[in-house]
Amino acid sequence: MVSKSVKTYQCGTLTYTLPRLLFVLFWVVVGSAVIAVGTQLPGIMLPVQLKELGVSETMKVFLLTTIGQVLNMTVCPYIGVASDWHRGRWGRRIPYIFLSMPPIVLSLVMFGLSGQIGNRLAGWTGAAPTTMTALAIGLTMFLFQFFNMWVNSVIWYIFNDIIPVKFFGSAMAAFKIGLTAGPSLFHYFLFQYAANHPTMLYIGIAVLYAVGVGLFCLFVKEGEYPPLTDEQLAAKRKPLAERLFGKFRGLGTFVKESFCGRIYVYRYLFTIFLACATCSAIFSLYLNQELGLTDDLIGKMNGLTGIIGTVGVLVVSVLAAEVVNRWHPIRVEIYYYFYIVAMTPFWLRWLFGTLPPKTLVGITIAGSACSLCLNGIYQVCNLPAQMLLFPKSRFGSFCSMQALVRSTCFMFISVLCGGAFDLIKAHFAASVGNANFAFRFVMPWAIPWYLAAATLGVLLYREWGRHGGLKNYAPPASWEASGREPMDVLPVKPVSPKTLLHFLPIFDAVFAFLTILLALYAFWHCRWRTDAEPELLRHYLVLPIFLALAADAVWLALRIRLARHARRILEGVEKHRGLLHPGMALVMLLCYLGEYLCALCGNIFARGRLGYATNALSATSLLVFAVVLAILACMECGIPQPETTEQDLQN
Repeated sequence: MVSKSVKTYQCGTLTYTLPRLLFVLFWVVVGSAVIAVGTQLPGIMLPVQLKELGVSETMKVFLLTTIGQVLNMTVCPYIGVASDWHRGRWGRRIPYIFLSMPPIVLSLVMFGLSGQIGNRLAGWTGAAPTTMTALAIGLTMFLFQFFNMWVNSVIWYIFNDIIPVKFFGSAMAAFKIGLTAGPSLFHYFLFQYAANHPTMLYIGIAVLYAVGVGLFCLFVKEGEYPPLTDEQLAAKRKPLAERLFGKFRGLGTFVKESFCGRIYVYRYLFTIFLACATCSAIFSLYLNQELGLTDDLIGKMNGLTGIIGTVGVLVVSVLAAEVVNRWHPIRVEIYYYFYIVAMTPFWLRWLFGTLPPKTLVGITIAGSACSLCLNGIYQVCNLPAQMLLFPKSRFGSFCSMQALVRSTCFMFISVLCGGAFDLIKAHFAASVGNANFAFRFVMPWAIPWYLAAATLGVLLYREWGRHGGLKNYAPPASWEASGREPMDVLPVKPVSPKTLLHFLPIFDAVFAFLTILLALYAFWHCRWRTDAEPELLRHYLVLPIFLALAADAVWLALRIRLARHARRILEGVEKHRGLLHPGMALVMLLCYLGEYLCALCGNIFARGRLGYATNALSATSLLVFAVVLAILACMECGIPQPETTEQDLQN
């Protein structure tokens, strides 16, 4: 019995005191950390095992991504709907999490014993042990991914059922902290043993998963849900064949509604290109090994960067969540990916050489720290951006269609990626005698996809503005007589011209500083480095300075336009549109400055062509960053702004 003097919080039939709510949030962190480690472990460990087996890159892609994507397209939608309709003593989500636990635990143990299982099968069939081991891993992966889809389908929905609306942001922050902290700690402390002690690691994590998920299901309680309607009960009682036929009849409506507006097509393509950019990520381990890192250094590097990302989410969630909402999540998401585009030139540098291992680890960790705030902002805004774009009445359906088309395209492109790396390995094996050099293309693979995503981001943002944007966005809806579904508008203040004018000198100083620094560095590199190649001196001295000056010219033209427009807005001569958002742009600038300096500091230890290339790529990145700012400013021109008051203009 809760005393009336104690403040309580309600979520459906659940009533919490603050200590009880904190207790639940604690188990959210623990549960998400354990689930993240258990469900991500095969993706972390199998690249090591598959490399020792000598399987092709195409087969690695099939085992690590294709099986999961096929099941994601089929199992996830069904489990999501089935859990919605489930009514039981333990709730509607917890049973699916708990029932998936024994098969996942069994799968982890089988992954750890895959070598022994493969040898036993080889003895029975007479086939090669490596072939049977790969087969055992494939069958185990199917079992694992089938039940992994159960837990990953419903874990995201449970917070809406058990957490009061007032604390939803805190719960999501706690959940994401667990999701990143668990794998980060594994990388930091245990990944170094992945090659020599895989069986012990798998069995240990399997036990941890069983205990952690069991305690999560024990201590996190769901409330009572409204009973199913007579129509839903009748549908559940229909024969399986009739239910499946009914689903196929509803498929046409599902597809028609999901593509009823151009903005949704842009959103689906945007997420497809972003997913395709990550196809090569499964080879990241091999890239790090090709760059000379040991498993211990790889684990420490991934662990620390993950912990830094966790801190970023925590800092933004606590200190800046409200500010970010006022910038608007859709705007923040688009700006974030344009920042990624500005960083892509740096991804080409490993084609020209590598740094000493500890230096490489140091600048990678430092770069993560520099982008801590921006990455945290993106994590906070990603889900709200979708909630503010898709119709609320069909949010689950639109998310399902997005996941369906993304998984389908990702499945085919990932196989293409694996085949491409097989061809690149064959080329370098024949030309330079080092097939693993192909893995230096892991990061360049993503560049065209990010450029395509940025292009779709512009189209998406402009289409969003055409439907009301910041002022009164209403999503297209073929089921509404008006063709649009009303949506609550997130309170957003218009861009302050006065603030932008105050921030412009900061941008001036940064562009000037980086240009001068790059020129001095290039001159020092070409004049006093003992490993400098005379025939390349003039080329690598002139090119970076020329590119940096081109970046300054682009920024100067943009600055003149922004300053003139901001002043005319303050004078009441022009309408308020087409201004770069000063807050988000400043965060981008500061993060970019940090990562740029990290690259140049690392270049001090570079030798040969890597030093020259990094100079040129740094200048290229500066030019791309200036162009990105210009594109973002032009993109804002089509976005209707909220009503601007005199106070907004002066703030």
